[in-house]
Amino acid sequence: MDRAGVGEVCLALPGATRDHPFGPGHDAYKVGDKMFALIGAEGGLSFKVSDIAYEVLTEAGRAAPAPRPTP
Repeated sequence: MDRAGVGEVCLALPGATRDHPFGPGHDAYKVGDKMFALIGAEGGLSFKVSDIAYEVLTEAGRAAPAPRPTP
């Protein structure tokens, strides 16, 4: 799925909006003030999942934890 496809899926969720808090190259999807997905300028996708989904995705090698910002 490309950037536009991810945007369509995210914006189809009730109350979802797109914002650019990290600059125009990053698409942040939110409901209210809570971000649930972020597409980076280089195309990486980060999204929130439940603890169980996180375990399944990382153990299967289908996902990796998002990098932590450096202070």
